[in-house]
Amino acid sequence: MATVAQFDHPNLVKLVSSWASVTEIQMMFELIDGFLKDFYTEEENVIAHIAQQILMGLSYPRDKRIVHRDLKLANVLRNNDDNVKIADFGSSRRLDIGNMQFILTVLGTIQYCSPEMLQHQLRKIDRLDKSNIWSLGILLLEIYMGHFPFPRIDKLQIYNEIINDFVVPELPNSTSQFRDFVQQCLIRDVDSRASVDDLLGHNFLYMFH
Repeated sequence: MATVAQFDHPNLVKLVSSWASVTEIQMMFELIDGFLKDFYTEEENVIAHIAQQILMGLSYPRDKRIVHRDLKLANVLRNNDDNVKIADFGSSRRLDIGNMQFILTVLGTIQYCSPEMLQHQLRKIDRLDKSNIWSLGILLLEIYMGHFPFPRIDKLQIYNEIINDFVVPELPNSTSQFRDFVQQCLIRDVDSRASVDDLLGHNFLYMFH
């Protein structure tokens, strides 16, 4: 709760109030009109707007050494003014040396998990940031394609697909800028994958302005 209370950013859902009892903690957040779950579109200007706002939302807690660890469509809200806000920081943690063992454990929804998270290879703090980028790439493909980019539904098969076989779909009707943006998100080698700052400078985000 203390983590979420620090947030004051237009792309993060704001904590309005909170209270605790002996048995539970309750939190009240700002009211958002809609969300991205089940939202699909091939309009790349809309996707670019969403991607840029998610990246800005990720950069703010990262600068405070806080990571989300469960980025997915269900955790991204969008109001009637097309403002996008990241929600559900219940899995987030501050990057302190004392809790690194806990932070570097597998956590999240498997369809959005990065290869390094599934393989327990989060040995460096900066890899947590890039694991969110993998999740962003999957999220954007889901918006564009209208479904998960994985043809299988069994969790073990999805695990093997992410680790060994996943290839970014060709997306023949999309622009080269969008394809490159997604490719940069979904580079299997985490150390070669784009960072939040890299993607905030990508020309896909600005080609519709």
